[in-house]
Amino acid sequence: MQKDLTEEKQRQIMNDFKDNPEVFSEIYEFYFDRILKYLARRTSDAELAYDLTADTFMKALRTFHRFSWKGISIKVWLYRIATNTLRDHYRRKDRQPIYVAEIYENAGTATSIKEELEAIDKNLYGDPKLKRLQRSIEKLNPKYQKVLTLYYYTGLSHEEISGVMGRSRGAVKAMMHRAMTLLRAEMKSNTPQ
Repeated sequence: MQKDLTEEKQRQIMNDFKDNPEVFSEIYEFYFDRILKYLARRTSDAELAYDLTADTFMKALRTFHRFSWKGISIKVWLYRIATNTLRDHYRRKDRQPIYVAEIYENAGTATSIKEELEAIDKNLYGDPKLKRLQRSIEKLNPKYQKVLTLYYYTGLSHEEISGVMGRSRGAVKAMMHRAMTLLRAEMKSNTPQ
């Protein structure tokens, strides 16, 4: 599986977008599953992850005309949007969910979406060890949750994570070290006897 679109392909999409906004679908198709999995890991809720992923791509589409290549790839830009969308979700007091099923008028499509959500939940959280790990991560400070999730669940490099988080590479490494120390302690304190 290709980790990222080539720089050449990203630049081509950016240039073509001016005349044909439909080329954004290439970005959507390439990154959708990656962003969904990242948000599913961060929320432990497949339905919410779908909603936030939809929000992420809507925001990206609305602002893509302003994206310019400044040393960060489209991938890093999308993860930054996803991270901010998640943060905004938790900041809102009302947290009115957007139900994916409401987007579709066809009841059969809504049923297949529900089945897909259940499959994602099972795949991501079916293993008891993964559930225990996820619960331990959720007890950490959100900044540590974010850095662990970005590194281990998305495969982003320290450099890419620094772009997503808006921090230096050294700060990300230090945060990662601290997060791992806290996670080990949390896992050790919650080891079944």
